[in-house]
Amino acid sequence: MAGARSCAKGGDAFQNYADCMLRCTCAIELNATDYLSYCSDAFRQNQSARWACLCLASRCQASCVDEVPCPKSGSYDEQCWKTEDLMPCDIGCAPRPSGSSGSSSRPTMLAWNFSRTPCVTDIVDQIWPSSEQIDVQNRLGPSREIFIVGGALLVVLLCFCSITGRRMHRKWCQQQLQAQQEQGDVESPAPPPSAAADSSARRPNAVAAPAAASEEAVPSVADIASMSVRALKELISSAGLSFEDCIERPELVARAKQAALGRRHIILET
Repeated sequence: MAGARSCAKGGDAFQNYADCMLRCTCAIELNATDYLSYCSDAFRQNQSARWACLCLASRCQASCVDEVPCPKSGSYDEQCWKTEDLMPCDIGCAPRPSGSSGSSSRPTMLAWNFSRTPCVTDIVDQIWPSSEQIDVQNRLGPSREIFIVGGALLVVLLCFCSITGRRMHRKWCQQQLQAQQEQGDVESPAPPPSAAADSSARRPNAVAAPAAASEEAVPSVADIASMSVRALKELISSAGLSFEDCIERPELVARAKQAALGRRHIILET
């Protein structure tokens, strides 16, 4: 199965891709972390520095996809443009079609001299005065926007590979489900709500639960990694996404994280 997604983790070209990313960023080791986590952990105080790290790493990703090269799906360029619309910089996507423009809600472009920071290790706090830091607080808030960008970047990462075929995919998923069921890893379906619970839900005190309660129902990123295959698929489906192209469990986990991020985004907007 590794050859089906050659640049995904475990694929036959993943190590070449990881080596390219390490050379380009000078620090990010994909065998140990992803660049979203690296930038978020390394630059907790200075948001401009964190965006600069994400921009530089995203450009390295686009460059390494071509250098290795990694297989691209038919929607790779479209996913790259969508990700770029969430970034305060250009990340090296292919030129957009004539007459096509970026999103009107794109963040303010980052005022950053990347020639001074060719490596992510060159980026430090307080490089620029606070007056030159981009203002993203007026949109979704810094932490939530970083998570949304991370979800989009994960989608682009999953689009590196080609799919061997729906028949092989279904067969593999059925085998995995059967194995999980035999090991008792698949959770039993939740019993239907009782009449008492249903009636209590209609009481005035139970009406209009706060948005915070809905948000708590969305599992955290840490919880998603330990969820069963069935639970991962249910989470993905509940967000309106598809898991048909997810062949291995790490891909299901990545898609489930994207689904959880999307559900949080919807809850926050409502």
